[in-house]
Amino acid sequence: MSDISVVKTFSMITREIFPVDYYLVRCELEEQLQDEFDFTAEANGMDRIADALCRGGRHPAVHVPRSIPGLTSKRVLCMDFVPGAPLSQLREELKKRGIEIEPGSLAEQVFGRKLLSSLTEAFGIMIFEEGFFHADPHPGNIFIRPDGTISLIDFGQTKQINFKFRKQVAELMTRVAEYNKMLDQDTEDAVQYLQSLGGFAKSMGVEFLPSAGPSCAGALALWLFDSSRRELPDGYEANELSPNCPVRDVASFPREFVLLCRMTLLIRGLAMRLNVGWSLADAWKKPAQKLLDGSLPGCEPRRTSRQICLGRTNFIRNMSC
Repeated sequence: MSDISVVKTFSMITREIFPVDYYLVRCELEEQLQDEFDFTAEANGMDRIADALCRGGRHPAVHVPRSIPGLTSKRVLCMDFVPGAPLSQLREELKKRGIEIEPGSLAEQVFGRKLLSSLTEAFGIMIFEEGFFHADPHPGNIFIRPDGTISLIDFGQTKQINFKFRKQVAELMTRVAEYNKMLDQDTEDAVQYLQSLGGFAKSMGVEFLPSAGPSCAGALALWLFDSSRRELPDGYEANELSPNCPVRDVASFPREFVLLCRMTLLIRGLAMRLNVGWSLADAWKKPAQKLLDGSLPGCEPRRTSRQICLGRTNFIRNMSC
């Protein structure tokens, strides 16, 4: 926490120098780190996501271990054992068993698509249904079990997003998916449609630098949610280290985006590493549209404690009458 305090101070001093507001990012990480020291909170988050993935009797896209009641405290976390190997060590583990998977081979492509499909389905449920998601799905936290199924571990970083932001993300997914569909039919109409995303991005609280191109918002959305497009509009590049990466023309953004974008970029990184073109927007279009239509479980905003109290008061008043 001392280190975070130093970095926050540095970010405040350099706020006018860097194009992106890193102070906002550090504030979000500080809040998350405080929760990581409480294993009770981690256990609750892990169990909540496990329940969400199994809701309605469906078979979960990924396995999530559960905490052991009575054996978990603020400083001790006891949970189901997850056999297997983390994705970061999978190739080495397979070599020990005499199994070689060549980079770029058909076997790697098949495995990559299965992995990305399972993660995408699971995170779609977390974001659009539950509004609560695992915010740190790096390869060390993704386990491949002996039967080939996938498991998520380490729920120290989770994020709750409000109903309004969920709907905004859902609408953004449908717009990016629509752009992909239009691009296959009419390039000129698709370009104009992509440029219209600038106004929608501003309504979500994203601000751009004067240097931003007319399609910067669209390029940013494609960079975050669609790794199947290797080329971005307006001369932008998908490589985050490039000076032409669209994120470099972003002036500010809401805190809710910090961990959501971290999660999508980690999935994007997996897709690039496995050499699989993958569009989160296309895969999430269906649950996103269901949320917008009001037909998705959990699509109603959660009532606040004040609303619940008012509801109880009105119920008692009606009973008295």
